[in-house]
Amino acid sequence: METMTLTNQQRLRIADLPADYRMVGLDRSAPYTQPQSVDLTLRLRRLEGATQAVLATLRRSLIERVPPTRDGLAHEAAIAFDLQDDQQALGIIDDIAQTVGISAFE
Repeated sequence: METMTLTNQQRLRIADLPADYRMVGLDRSAPYTQPQSVDLTLRLRRLEGATQAVLATLRRSLIERVPPTRDGLAHEAAIAFDLQDDQQALGIIDDIAQTVGISAFE
C-alpha cells in the first residue's frame, strides 16, 4: 500500500472523528492510524486557532472600534489557520463552535 502525506486540513478533519471511529481500507485493513497524542495536538491547534481568530476580531472591535463582521472573523480565522480561503477557515470556526454547543453560522 502506498504511503500518503495528509494535508493539515485532512489531519484536522480526522482529528474531529469520534475516538472509537475506525477507518477501513479497500483490503479491510486500516489505511491510516493516528496516535492519540497527535489527535490531541490537532484538536488543541484548532482550538488555539479559533481562539486567536475570535480574540483578534474582538480586539479590533473594542480597541480599534471596527464593527465585528462575518467577513472580518473569516479573515482572522484564515490567518490563524494559515489558509488562503477565508470561507474555508470560517467553516473550521463553525465546526468548532458546534462542538461546544453553538449553532451553525449559516
